[in-house]
Amino acid sequence: MSASRNKLILLALLAFLAQPSRPAWPEAAETVSENKDTDVIIPDAVQDTGGMLGARRDIGGVQSEELAPVSQEATGTLDSGQGGLSVDMWKGTPREVVEAYLPQLSAQPGARQPFDLQRRLLLTTAEVPQGLPGLGEKDTASLLIRRVERLYAMGGWADARRMLDLVPEKLRAESLIRYDVEAYFLQQEDKQACERAEPHLATGDDRFWSKTAVVCALIEDDKAHAGMALDMLREENVTDPFFVAIAESMLGVKTKKFPALEEPTVLNLVLLRLSKKPLPDGTVEKLAQPALLKGIALWTEFAADPRLLAARKAEAAGALETDELRRQMEALTVPDKELAEAEKAKGPKQATLLYRAAKAKDSAEGRAEAIAKGLGASGSGNALLAAMRLYAPMAAELPPGSNLSWFAPSALRILMAAGEADKAKGWIPFAQPQGHVQNKAGEALLLPILRLMDSVPALEAAHLKNWRGALGKDAPPERATLLYGLLEALGDKVPSSLWAAESAAKAEPSNLPPAIWHGLKDAAVNKSPGQAVLFSLLVMGDAGPGGANPIAVQEAVRALKAAGLDKEARALALEVAIAAGI
Repeated sequence: MSASRNKLILLALLAFLAQPSRPAWPEAAETVSENKDTDVIIPDAVQDTGGMLGARRDIGGVQSEELAPVSQEATGTLDSGQGGLSVDMWKGTPREVVEAYLPQLSAQPGARQPFDLQRRLLLTTAEVPQGLPGLGEKDTASLLIRRVERLYAMGGWADARRMLDLVPEKLRAESLIRYDVEAYFLQQEDKQACERAEPHLATGDDRFWSKTAVVCALIEDDKAHAGMALDMLREENVTDPFFVAIAESMLGVKTKKFPALEEPTVLNLVLLRLSKKPLPDGTVEKLAQPALLKGIALWTEFAADPRLLAARKAEAAGALETDELRRQMEALTVPDKELAEAEKAKGPKQATLLYRAAKAKDSAEGRAEAIAKGLGASGSGNALLAAMRLYAPMAAELPPGSNLSWFAPSALRILMAAGEADKAKGWIPFAQPQGHVQNKAGEALLLPILRLMDSVPALEAAHLKNWRGALGKDAPPERATLLYGLLEALGDKVPSSLWAAESAAKAEPSNLPPAIWHGLKDAAVNKSPGQAVLFSLLVMGDAGPGGANPIAVQEAVRALKAAGLDKEARALALEVAIAAGI
C-alpha cells in the first residue's frame, strides 16, 4: 500500500471520528460521594501545577501552618481520618527511594491485609517525600502518576479514576489514558472507552491505539472504517493474528479456524465479547492480571464456568468483592445429585459445590460441619484465607454456644480472616475448656491467635509449650518458629530454649535484593509509615501472607510496628498465622 493511500485512509478515519453528527457519548464524570471514604482530599489552595497550603488546616486532627509549597503529588482521596496513612507518612524517606520502588508494587498483593495496606498507601493525601524528581522526569506529578498506574493494575478502577481526575490534563501521560480506556472496556462502557481514546487514535505512539480504532469502528458498526483501520494495522506489521482474525470475522470474512490466543489482552477480549464468541479453553487459567480477570468475571456474555474461575482468581487478588464471588456461586445451576455428592467432587467446581452444600444446610450444627469440610478442602496459605472470606457470612450467622464449642476455634479464625473482629470475639468464651481433653488442647491451640489479636496478655513459656505439645510431634518445626518470630516482631519475648527446641526448622533463602531488605530496616529506624508499608508489601510480593518467605513477613510485621502501625502489624501477623495453620 502506498504512503499516499495510507495518508488518505488516515484522513478518512480522522474525519469519521470527528463527525459532529455522531451521538454524544456522556462524559464519565466521577461524583464526589457523601461517603467520606470516596471524597477527594486536595490541599486547599493547590492549583494544577502546585500551590500553597492555607494559613491553617486540619488533616485527621493534625494542624499545619502555611509554610511550604504543595505539589499536586500530595493530593489523594483519603486522609488519616478516613482510613489513610498519616500526612507525614514519608518522613525520612528520600524521594528517589519512593520513585524507584512504588512502581514495583504487586498488582495482586495476595490477601486482604496487603491489599488494604497497598490501597491506603496509594490513596493517602501526604506530604511529598524530600528530594528532586529523578533524571528523566518531565512533570511535577510523577508520584501521583505512579500511584494511578498501580491502582489500575490492581483492578481498582473507581479509585484510579478519582486519582486520575487529580492529574492536570496536560500532564496525563498517554499510558494513563490507555489504562482508563482499558478500564472502561472492562466495565463494558464501550462508548465511554472510545470517547476517551478518540484524541489518541491517530496520534498515539503505541499500536494499542491503532487496534482501538478498529474496535471502536466495529462498536459503531461502521465496517468501512473498521476495514480501513485494519488495513493500517497490516501496514504497520502489527503481529496479533488472533485480533486480526476476530476483526475480519466481524467484517464478514469466513475463517475455518482461529489462531491461538497466545497472550490475552483487553482488546482481544473485547472483540470476543462483541463477536459473541466463547473464551478459548485455558484462557482464564493462563491469566494473572487482576483487571482482566475482574472484567471476565463480570461479563455475562461468557460461559458461567470460566467466569466463575476468573471471579475466584480476581477475588483472591483483591480486585473483586467477595460478595460478587458468592453471588456467582449461588447463581450457578447445580443438579441435586451433584450437590448431594459435593464431598466427592474434584477440580475447579469442588469449591462451588461445597459452598452450595453448606448454604443448603438448615441446622446450625449441619452448617458448621459443612463449613469445616469446605475449609478442609481448600488447602492452606492464601487459598485458605480466600475460603474463610467466602464462608464468613455463614459463620457470622451461627449463634456462638456450647453446642458448637468444637467449631469455636474455626469460627474465630474465619471471622478474623474476614475482618469481623467483634463477631469473632463472641466465640472466645466457647473455645475455653469445657471439661474435655480435646477442648483443653483446643484452648492451647487457640491461645497464640488470641495473643496476636491482643485479646490476652503476653504468653508465658508454659503456654507456648502447651501449644507446641497440642500441635503434635509430627507438626513441622517451621510452624513453631513462624509463630515465635511473629510474637517477637510484635514485642513479645520467646525464651531461647523454645527456639532451640526447633533447631530442625529450616528457612528457604528469600532471594530478595539487599536494597529491599535495607529499605525495610531503614523504615523501622526512621519510623516512616509510608516506607514501612511500601517495603513490607515489596518483601511479600505476589506471594502474599500465605506464601511469602517466613523471615520476610516477620520483618515486615516488625517494621510496621516500629513505624507506629501497631494495628496494621497485628492484623498482618494474624493473617500470616491463620494462613499457616496456626
